[in-house]
Amino acid sequence: RLMPSLIEESQTDSLTQLINRPSFMELAMDVLADAEDQQSELVFAILDIDYFKRINDTYGHGCGDAALASVGSLLLAVTRPGDLVCRFGGEEFALLLATSREAGSKALERLRLQLEMNTIIYDGLRVPLAASIGAAATSQCGYNLDFLYNAADKALYAAKRGGRNRLEWYSGELMSRLSIFAEMSR
Repeated sequence: RLMPSLIEESQTDSLTQLINRPSFMELAMDVLADAEDQQSELVFAILDIDYFKRINDTYGHGCGDAALASVGSLLLAVTRPGDLVCRFGGEEFALLLATSREAGSKALERLRLQLEMNTIIYDGLRVPLAASIGAAATSQCGYNLDFLYNAADKALYAAKRGGRNRLEWYSGELMSRLSIFAEMSR
């Protein structure tokens, strides 16, 4: 009886109750392989809480923990059972959504807006939250987890450069380099 609970505990981030990064990466590779076989679309996204260091510095690390837990709860509430969601590390979360780019764009924008409206109350203070999201779709980047992660990461940094609290999609810059590499290796 103890073994299953220990396994679950080792795969879960205790603060957010989401799966942890190693578990996410392992599951994501399986989901991507299945999706490629079935030619179904997926969206990989990285969500980063904006100005998280400022939350910790202003309100304390307890408030930062409350913010992380709040985001984790929201992600659990708004994602579907077939979606993978994890705390990727620090204030970053990763999502692998079983959806098209178009539907994923609507879902991620809705998520961003829900986070923005979901201020947390900590020690009687209202603490606003916002997030930047970078996303990439298998329809553009293929089914390789490393490529999807790098593409979503580039989009995340574009969202931050663009003013934060926004969703940005991968622009294709990485794919052009990958395409050149693929052509060179033929």
